[in-house]
Amino acid sequence: MNQFIKKLFLMASIGLILTGAISSNISLHGSQEVTTAIKTSQEMPTEEHSKITHLLNEHAKDILKTFCTGSKPHHAEFSWLPGYLVKTEGSRLEPDHIQKKIASRIDGANALLHCIRKNNLTFVTVPEKWLYIMLERLLLETCPSLLRLYPHVSRYVIAKKFEFIENKTISLEQARDICFLLKNARFDNPEGGYYYYNDVKPANLVQCIDGKIGFIDTELRGFTSTSPLEGITQFLKFPLLDEQSKEFIQQELIKIEQENEK
Repeated sequence: MNQFIKKLFLMASIGLILTGAISSNISLHGSQEVTTAIKTSQEMPTEEHSKITHLLNEHAKDILKTFCTGSKPHHAEFSWLPGYLVKTEGSRLEPDHIQKKIASRIDGANALLHCIRKNNLTFVTVPEKWLYIMLERLLLETCPSLLRLYPHVSRYVIAKKFEFIENKTISLEQARDICFLLKNARFDNPEGGYYYYNDVKPANLVQCIDGKIGFIDTELRGFTSTSPLEGITQFLKFPLLDEQSKEFIQQELIKIEQENEK
């Protein structure tokens, strides 16, 4: 499994280069600068990007204190950045490994988003996410002792928050799109075949107020199955499925098993 995860991180790193991350230097407060590298699952308007970059630069110390606590949270909300979550990696990995791990959130989101757009799926969605790498010189000047202990805090994923509804039953239309996404959103397996999303649990699939199901955890570690069977089997265990949805999912599982036997 460790070898497999390393392969996924390598794929994430290569993906970051191939998709062409955008680099920009934005002058703030006269002498201070923040360098931001972005890899997007959605295109962010320039004005919005400038605003978020400014806020990240201005509140660097606040971010450091939040992500360098004893509990080391993986994500946080800030009053100065309403409507967004700031996510990072809470472990003491080597900086290069951390960057790949954080970037993998974007790679997973892109795989799901590509399938949604290509097939015009209307009942599933993925939150907009952007990868920011802040200028380490600025963070060292802000709080050097913490940054040396926790190098991951210079790398963030900014994700738009979903407004969601709890305890709402998944409809047949939603179930169809979820199954389609689980069967068709995938990564190439270097050893042949594909990897499919299988981190399917109620905490990762939320009911949004617009009637769509939001896939909110999109790291590459969620793409570990060589068949969509595992993800759809997990989906069938969801507590909030109506009878039509259950029947449809069961039929999908039968089709996949029959295809695997060929």
